[in-house]
Amino acid sequence: MASAVLLLLSLVACGGEGDPSVMREYLEDAGWVVEPVLEGAESEISGVSPAACEPLFGVLDRGKEDRVTGFRNEKRGSYLLIRDWPSGQENLPRSVLEAAEMCPRMAMGYDSTKLAYTVMVVLREEKETRLLLTARESDALVTEMLVSASTGSGENRLVRVMNPRGIAKPEQDAMDLAANR
Repeated sequence: MASAVLLLLSLVACGGEGDPSVMREYLEDAGWVVEPVLEGAESEISGVSPAACEPLFGVLDRGKEDRVTGFRNEKRGSYLLIRDWPSGQENLPRSVLEAAEMCPRMAMGYDSTKLAYTVMVVLREEKETRLLLTARESDALVTEMLVSASTGSGENRLVRVMNPRGIAKPEQDAMDLAANR
C-alpha cells in the first residue's frame, strides 16, 4: 500500500484537488472506508464552559445544510468526518483560530458525562487552521481529535479525525488528504 504522503502528492500532481471522488479513492487506498453519517446520532450537549469557549463550539458545530461525508479506519479505530458548505463573508480559518486562542481549555456536558478538552492550535495558515483537541473524563483519555478549518474553491471545509488512543501518522495523513483544497 502506497503511503498517504505519496498519495497526496499524486492527488495534487494529477489536478485532483477538490474532486471528492479522487479524494475518496485515495482515502480508501490508505485504509479508510466510507461510513454512513447518521443524522441525529450526536449526543445532546448540556453546556459549554467557560463562556469564552462558546464561539469555538459555535463555529465547529455546523448545521444540517452541509454536505457531510464520513470515513472509518477499522484497523485504527479512527473516524473521519468532512463537512463542506459554500463560503460566505466569514473567513473560517481565521474564525476558528481566533475562537481557539480564547479557549485553551473547554468543558462540555453531554448526556451522561462531562468531558474536559485541551485545545491546541497546531497549524496557522491563511487558508487553513488546524487544532488538536484532547478529551478527558477525569484523567482518562477519551479521544483525540484533529480538526481542520479551511477555505478554497468557493467552499469552506471542516474536517475532524478522531481516535480514542490518540492521533498518529495514519490520522494525520488522512487529514492531509481530506483538507487538501
